[in-house]
Amino acid sequence: MSAPALSATQVKEILERSHAGESRAALAADFGVSVYTIDSVRRGRTRGAKPQQSRSLTVEQAERIRERHASGETQTALAAEFGTSQQAVSQIVRGLTYKA
Repeated sequence: MSAPALSATQVKEILERSHAGESRAALAADFGVSVYTIDSVRRGRTRGAKPQQSRSLTVEQAERIRERHASGETQTALAAEFGTSQQAVSQIVRGLTYKA
């Protein structure tokens, strides 16, 4: 299992402290990551975790999608009506997202 991703704020702090002369080992210990991760941040390979994308549909809309699909409407038609992708509708119908 991997360590949690560094936030953008943490990446910025690592860069600032590194440029100020703090050692890689001290930074790694403070942030609970490896020296290799600190090196990756310094080389620009790690930019910080992106914020979670908010859901485009409400729970109520997902419930309506499930009901209407169960009554025979196609995933493609539902996706067009609700402004989302057919893949998203498929995940809703199968209970992978917006769990029932």
